[in-house]
Amino acid sequence: MTTSIHALITQAADELEEVHSEVDESVKVSDATPPSTQITQQIVTQLWDLLFPGFTPINQEPLPQPTLSLFQKFENLHSLLRTEIDRAFRLDESCTKTGEADTNPDAIAGLLLTQIPQIRRVLEADLDAAYAGDPAARGKHEIVLTYPGFHAVGMHRMAHALHKNNVPLLPRMMSEMAHREYGIDIHPGATIGERFFIDHGTGVVIGETTEIGRNVRVYQNVTLGASNLNDVEKVRGYKRHPTLKDDVIVYSGASLLGSRMIVNNGSVIGGNVTLINEEVPQNTMVYLDKEQLEFKRVPVNL
Repeated sequence: MTTSIHALITQAADELEEVHSEVDESVKVSDATPPSTQITQQIVTQLWDLLFPGFTPINQEPLPQPTLSLFQKFENLHSLLRTEIDRAFRLDESCTKTGEADTNPDAIAGLLLTQIPQIRRVLEADLDAAYAGDPAARGKHEIVLTYPGFHAVGMHRMAHALHKNNVPLLPRMMSEMAHREYGIDIHPGATIGERFFIDHGTGVVIGETTEIGRNVRVYQNVTLGASNLNDVEKVRGYKRHPTLKDDVIVYSGASLLGSRMIVNNGSVIGGNVTLINEEVPQNTMVYLDKEQLEFKRVPVNL
């Protein structure tokens, strides 16, 4: 029996080594160390502690040293960011180094630190929108501590800052942490204006090239996605997702798909509506008439 097992293991190991020699170079085992999921979680926790000191979300462990000065917190965060950004660039073989400043981990980590005050200002606007838009909220502290939509948007704003600096992999790891924790999938490339509120949140999907204006609210199970990707390579890197302009509301279960899908200022998309590459005029409500089984478009204030 021992000899038989030994032979099976030897055969399996030999075959797997052969498969490794045949597979795509980009997913072969290499000397580069991928960014650490554990350290990336520490980065997110430390970022949140800088943004909202003392208000650790319920799914995260509080930091063990709350008495550190802001300078020390920034210093610790810079050290973690620098290491993981460096790992991300080393692993990403497709990254083109066009200049020292483009891929310098110290410089990029430092730049992100300088953007944290502005991220905090934007999140304050998001927080105001969440409180104004949800009568169930007992206070802003409750939103900061418990609302999954607010947490996911906060993580997105951190990840988006890294994405804009062309950091590979790490922003996506951060967004997938939010996806796993809250069931809200926001690609770090999505552009989202101030006063954005996701109510309830579960099942929301926001694609990479989505553009969202100011004071927009979406509800659970909303998809802002792409349409008809028969030839993925032709659209890779191009706009594929909808544009929502200012003061738009999208209710639960709606799917807005395609690069030419535009919802103009002040419009409302009703629940379970599916629109593909259409333009909704400003101040228009689109809803499903269940009796006639068709979409209706009426002025919002009617």
